[in-house]
Amino acid sequence: MRRNIPEFGPVHVITRGNNRQNLFSADKDKTYFCSLVRKYKEENNIDVHHYCLMTNHIHMVLGIHLESRLSRFMQQLNICYNRYCKKILGFTGHLFEGRFKCYIIENDLSLLFRGKYIELNPVRARIVAGPEDFPFSSYRYYAFGTEDCLVTTSPAFINLSPDEEARRKIYRDFVVDEKSILENS
Repeated sequence: MRRNIPEFGPVHVITRGNNRQNLFSADKDKTYFCSLVRKYKEENNIDVHHYCLMTNHIHMVLGIHLESRLSRFMQQLNICYNRYCKKILGFTGHLFEGRFKCYIIENDLSLLFRGKYIELNPVRARIVAGPEDFPFSSYRYYAFGTEDCLVTTSPAFINLSPDEEARRKIYRDFVVDEKSILENS
């Protein structure tokens, strides 16, 4: 059965460990996965707007273009990371729980809320006290301007303000209190 993938625009992609098992046992595993994302996003004309690598699942908001190959991108990530786990971690069997889930994001406000949802995942899971404490997400890029070679700036983020520092403050406030984005836009 074919997936409903748009020709262009943002999508929220989720992939989980089989039976919700861990995908990552150490930071080096997440670092390796990020290197795969970097490699295959270029090859498949995909933009990564937001991401968060949790222990047993992955969230990404991806920008799709007319020439993008989302299914191929996800297949390459999953196959290469599965090989890594088999070789390095001694893993056997299926690592991922079936095919990835893909949700179309309709507008800029929805894109901002998806980013917020994704970047607050480690806080809700009580892994960290604040999103700035979690190194494997896009939050630091948007909130503080920390360099992140995975991220292509979200158009919704750019539209928050013409001033870069103001944009970051609006975003930080938004992640903490969702009312602030509505008051500042």
